[in-house]
Amino acid sequence: MRPALFDTSVYISALRRGNDAALALRRLAADAPLWLSSVVLEELYAGAGDRERRVMERLERDFERVKRILAPNLSDWTQAGRVLARLAGKLRLQTNRKGAADQRRSNCDERRAARHPGAHCQ
Repeated sequence: MRPALFDTSVYISALRRGNDAALALRRLAADAPLWLSSVVLEELYAGAGDRERRVMERLERDFERVKRILAPNLSDWTQAGRVLARLAGKLRLQTNRKGAADQRRSNCDERRAARHPGAHCQ
């Protein structure tokens, strides 16, 4: 029986349905121990209105009672930062490649405009 951990988006979808659907999510993982991430809980509280806040308090209380709130430790945060840095580096590389291609096109357009007065660069 593998433990289950839902992302914030799963809880948000349930909250939008109302009728304590977020609390009913526990039944989806009936065959596995369900955990709640403290990061997910923080994100939910940050975006919660009054009605949702009461649901969050109950959710927190229920998971705390069975000692199933997962809190990242220093190593978890460090590893997450490293992964995000690698992803950001890849994104910068892709952006730089696209920018270089756009610049080559722009230079080509400018040379064409110089050869053909009246032509407009786009």
